[in-house]
Amino acid sequence: DNYSDGQQLNMGLNDGDFLSETVDYIVNQPKPSLSTVITLSSHIPFEITDLTKDLGINARDYPDQVGGYLENINYVDRMLAQFFNKLKENNLYDDSLIIVYGDHTPVLSSFSAGSINYDSESDQGLEVPLFIKLPNQTTGQSHDKLGTNLDIMPTILDLTGIKTNQLIFGQSLFSQLESKPFTCQNHLVIFSNIGDCEAAELTEKSISSKIIRYNQFHNVDQ
Repeated sequence: DNYSDGQQLNMGLNDGDFLSETVDYIVNQPKPSLSTVITLSSHIPFEITDLTKDLGINARDYPDQVGGYLENINYVDRMLAQFFNKLKENNLYDDSLIIVYGDHTPVLSSFSAGSINYDSESDQGLEVPLFIKLPNQTTGQSHDKLGTNLDIMPTILDLTGIKTNQLIFGQSLFSQLESKPFTCQNHLVIFSNIGDCEAAELTEKSISSKIIRYNQFHNVDQ
């Protein structure tokens, strides 16, 4: 409601107008500032409109909603580029830590499109994108790490060299722990040393329950 009226796309205001106006808000904030925004254009029902139709594909050549998904994701990529360029025009990009991630997996059927082979029933179907741009970063790297959204904050602290004694759930994606997480068949990510999925899940649930029930957060490192 704080944003101007504009063309609606899928669940709300189109990402182009939304991200452009977001830069305006950031410009006028006291610095340093923190902004968290949720974009809506890459969401069901993945409507193909004049805004999103850029790939020139025929949606009927793909399973239900996949064609619209590809067009909408392409649109979001282009709008993010405009967002970054507007940050640069306002001398904000180099000084900014920017994090872009998905808050849930795509609700899509398995499909193949160009170099994309998406299997909704595999571990790939659980993956979400995570992009981190550090201040003054000019080159990029790709890392294959197993983690969850809980790991974003400790990863950022690790990358920026910030030390804290604050209780934090999750771990840096760059930490070198002897105990490596593994994924069970029910797609839960387990961090205990127990190799059996069912036993590990019961153990972790029991520990979490005791920590919460008896307010033992200050002893969590034990």
